[in-house]
Amino acid sequence: MAEPLRLPAGMIVPLELQHHISSSYTPTGSPIYFRVARDVNIEGQTLIASGTLVKGRMQRAAERGMVGRSGSMTLEVDAVPAVDGTNVRVDADLD
Repeated sequence: MAEPLRLPAGMIVPLELQHHISSSYTPTGSPIYFRVARDVNIEGQTLIASGTLVKGRMQRAAERGMVGRSGSMTLEVDAVPAVDGTNVRVDADLD
């Protein structure tokens, strides 16, 4: 039996945001959806396919302040679906 493929630490999984979000109207805890931008290959095999839907969440949102101060937000993704249907755990926080 072959050893299961693993996503190496530090490997980038390119994600594209699927909808508009804003720190002023997307509350903490809201689901955020992404799609995988291109295949993620390990040892010549596709582990995560391009176009795969990925669900994350708004971890933190701070509205913009007065006098032109920008808002801020942190998005979190815990897992990305692999081609075999299993969830590949990832540690991704996007500020």
